[in-house]
Amino acid sequence: MHLRGLRVERDITQHELAPLTSMHHTMLGHIEAGGRNINLRQLDELAVALGVRPGDLFG
Repeated sequence: MHLRGLRVERDITQHELAPLTSMHHTMLGHIEAGGRNINLRQLDELAVALGVRPGDLFG
């Protein structure tokens, strides 16, 4: 998942991204590190928050 790259490109911290989703900033860190899987709702929330299509999170 290319979450970190998209987030950094947009100059958004995990703390800033978290309130735009239903996830805590520590969970975002685990997702970025590959230590946590997400469901479709969370995938959609991340895509909306970053202004991308859900598929863009995969490369």
